[in-house]
Amino acid sequence: MTILTHLRPHLDDVCGIWLLRRYLPGSRDASIGFISTNEKVDQTDEDTIHVGVGRGRFDEHKGDQGSCAASLVLAFLEQEVGLPDGDRPALRRLVDWVLKEDTGQLNTMPHREFSVPVILKSYYEIRENDSLAVTELGFEILDALFAAQRSLVELEEDWKKRIEFDSSYGRGVGLVTDAREVDSYAYSRGFDLVVYANAAGTYHNVKARTGSGIDLIALRDKLKEREPEAGWYFHHSGLMLICGGLLAPDVKPSRLTVEEIVGLIKEI
Repeated sequence: MTILTHLRPHLDDVCGIWLLRRYLPGSRDASIGFISTNEKVDQTDEDTIHVGVGRGRFDEHKGDQGSCAASLVLAFLEQEVGLPDGDRPALRRLVDWVLKEDTGQLNTMPHREFSVPVILKSYYEIRENDSLAVTELGFEILDALFAAQRSLVELEEDWKKRIEFDSSYGRGVGLVTDAREVDSYAYSRGFDLVVYANAAGTYHNVKARTGSGIDLIALRDKLKEREPEAGWYFHHSGLMLICGGLLAPDVKPSRLTVEEIVGLIKEI
């Protein structure tokens, strides 16, 4: 099987191919080819799938307003192939972002010069117009973004069991989760302080929002008094207290629950 797209593929084309190779049976090892956008294609060739070219099923240029190559591929996979239940929510988020990128809805976002489409365009140039190289880089980025979206879906479920509290530090929230980006998720919902631990109890984190004026030194002292053997790390900014995790897997883990840490915070 061969998947064809145009030279210097866009993010939506790369994502469409990524989806097909991941979920369409028999396509994981499909070869990838590149043609000019004005090249005529044989849509009757059953061994070739066209993505973003040829005005076929997966080419929005035939008049599919509000669609892109990736959204057309996802709709096909959902309707005619089927997707794992655990993957579907994250895939929809990912493809919705790709669609917004492709239709120019994100062009005015701050720091646009650091966006994924800009990275792909520039990578194409520094790799001397190598379409396959930029496609493979896009696959790596999409793998990482998909993992991030799956983590976000997990976080949203764990968030339902959160503990909200008030303290001298401001409005806080605590939860147990294995998801990532917990602090930014909490800050965006109006919290100044977030306390979380992973389900295994090998990682504890207390973080305060930058610009909040919080200094966690008093909590550091309380934690040292409560469990002097634990390997709590106090960041020089005063905004973070961390115990364990990937950066320090060998430290003595905290035995405190999220509820107990919240209790110590309320005493300050």
